[in-house]
Amino acid sequence: MTHYLALALAALRLQFATWKQYRVDYTAGVLTVLLEQVLTLVLFAVIFAQVPQVRGWTFTEMLVLYGLNRMALGLADTLGESLWWVGSYAQDGSLLLYKLRPLGVLFQLLTERIHFERISGCLTGLILVLHGASAAGLEWTAGKVVTVLLFVLLGAFIYLGLMILGAAVAMRVIGNLDAITTLWSLTEFAKYPLPIFGRTGAFLLTFVVPLALTGYVPAALLLDGHTHTADSVPLVGAVVAAGVFFGLCLLAWSWALRTYEGTGN
Repeated sequence: MTHYLALALAALRLQFATWKQYRVDYTAGVLTVLLEQVLTLVLFAVIFAQVPQVRGWTFTEMLVLYGLNRMALGLADTLGESLWWVGSYAQDGSLLLYKLRPLGVLFQLLTERIHFERISGCLTGLILVLHGASAAGLEWTAGKVVTVLLFVLLGAFIYLGLMILGAAVAMRVIGNLDAITTLWSLTEFAKYPLPIFGRTGAFLLTFVVPLALTGYVPAALLLDGHTHTADSVPLVGAVVAAGVFFGLCLLAWSWALRTYEGTGN
């Protein structure tokens, strides 16, 4: 563990040095992240211009939900962007080179390029949370700050787990490079209040693919009593749901990597 931690810190220093040399590329990445978030906020503004609430959630409260979601996603994207290329690596056989090195393949992929520009998603998410919470009259306490930090961390693990699962599927279904994109489309559900998906959808998004923990559940807990669903997910339950999901994703990755033998070319 100490060895891997030292290597991770060395990779972080190397990637930071690279960032200083290629600031234009990273600036373009930051602008891309910001543009994506602006477009989503425009969509929210259009929706709330027509209706004052969506299942009891006002525009400012939606900013809290969306901001928490973006903070978790920004952390996951910072490390997990390289997983999007696993399908290509599996198809051309270069994934075998990762297997031959004396380090875990997943560790190599997560540290070979750290996308610092994605951290901008965390910062803009934090701004949205603070603004929305202020507009909603939220009084911050130490407990609520800890709740935000914990759920952002849990959300990052959930998003990273989904990336790992998509990469595992792409590794096994050689030639289908859209597996991770297809799975990633599920994350669109995380931007909206859980009750709009009905009881079955709420259960699936809370305990099966727990994307609700990336934004809706912590936002509801912060803003107090918006839904019964949030009240039914205690902190321990959220940690267990996120941990089980991430663990299953790691098992899927381990199985896919163990059975991968190249393309035969």
